Amino acid sequence: MREIIIGVDLGATKILYGVATIKGEIIYSNIIPTHSEKGIEYILGKMTKAIKGLIKDYENTNKIKAIVIVTPGPLSYPEGVVINSPNLCWDNVALRDEMQKEFSYPLLVEKDTNAAALGEYYFGQDSKYRNLIYITVSTGVGAGIIINGKLYRGISGGAGEIGHMVVEPNGAVCQCGRQGCLEALASGTAIAREGGTKGAKEIGDSARQGDKEALRIINSAGDYLAIGIGNLVNIFNPEAIILGGGVMQGLKDLWLDKLRQQVYSSAFPLNTRKLQIDVTKLGDNIGLYGCVAVIIDQENKR
Repeated sequence: MREIIIGVDLGATKILYGVATIKGEIIYSNIIPTHSEKGIEYILGKMTKAIKGLIKDYENTNKIKAIVIVTPGPLSYPEGVVINSPNLCWDNVALRDEMQKEFSYPLLVEKDTNAAALGEYYFGQDSKYRNLIYITVSTGVGAGIIINGKLYRGISGGAGEIGHMVVEPNGAVCQCGRQGCLEALASGTAIAREGGTKGAKEIGDSARQGDKEALRIINSAGDYLAIGIGNLVNIFNPEAIILGGGVMQGLKDLWLDKLRQQVYSSAFPLNTRKLQIDVTKLGDNIGLYGCVAVIIDQENKR
């Protein structure tokens, strides 16, 4: 009987959930809207219903090893409490404890970018880079940091909130309340705000067609992202920066080459000597790969 993981990737706009083997084979996945405006209980109910449906479908023919839920942060560790999350608008939600009440299987909660970094480390790069930073650019901007083959959490789980480094002191107001955060200037939300009635995808399409205003918006967001990445390269001196998230994947052709050029030219030459910058090959399922990687990482610590 094969061992499987039930994974849920909770996002600000959508919830990806599915089933994967412990070896990283995605058996099933589905996406439903989050509707975060409907409140915490509604979202917890949607996740519970989705997980119970998967248990019903798979528990008789498979061994369910664990349920893993990944969520936007900040997320305290090891308590699994979502604290002051700008994208979910949650504060002090004991996500792990609330969800564990519903299930007899072991349940783990991890920050989405941490899980994605582990997914990239174990599956995307096959442990090739022991010093790696995974950056997601989607509704928000965040990172997971791998140092010497180990996930870096900080003292209480708050490491990796790069979306809230200030890159423009008098810039746009962020959902966290500060001005000029990277997330307020380079996320899908920021691009859509600048585009008015257009979303990030539509603005990207217009930019490809030569629309000057769309190009300005895309280039401006990319410039801020390059500043943020350059800061990280100078601080951490990683082997690889791996980029993901729906916005990054959608704008890869407009952003990636320029990002590389800007980072390589702005960061210290010593820090870019061996640096690789690329977009994840795990695609939209990186959250599910991350759920499996959370379990693998936990077992490797034993």
